[in-house]
Amino acid sequence: MRDRHMAETLDNVLRFLESTGHRGKVVVWEHNSHIGDARATEMGQEES
Repeated sequence: MRDRHMAETLDNVLRFLESTGHRGKVVVWEHNSHIGDARATEMGQEES
C-alpha cells in the first residue's frame, strides 16, 4: 500500500510539473527500513 501511494504521488507531482510547462524530474531517497532492509539501522540491531 505504501509503495502504491508513493508511486501515485510521484505521478501526480510529475503531471503537475508538466502542466506548468516544466520538465518533470524527481529524486526518491528511501531509508533502509522503508524498503525492507533494516540491518544497517538501529532498528535492525534491536533484539526481538
